[in-house]
Amino acid sequence: MLKTLLMFFGLCSTLFALTAVSDENQDLLFTMLAYGNEGSVNLDEIFVALQTKFFKKAYLGIITIVPLFFLVHYLIIGPKEFSYKGKKYYFI
Repeated sequence: MLKTLLMFFGLCSTLFALTAVSDENQDLLFTMLAYGNEGSVNLDEIFVALQTKFFKKAYLGIITIVPLFFLVHYLIIGPKEFSYKGKKYYFI
């Protein structure tokens, strides 16, 4: 069993490596390798600044505000009540 799992993970990693260096990804690889050379736009500082200042606050806001809105909506309007009277439909 262990031998089979090791062979499976080895095959998966080999296939992933083959697709990562495929012809479709060559332009991406050359762009990444040329980053920082002359003529490069150098957007790395901007991206790091956005990650440290903006993204953290945005994710924290989303994680706290969305559940808070659901809670307030539940407390104000209340749970949905369904009527169980009427014809019943059975699905197989």
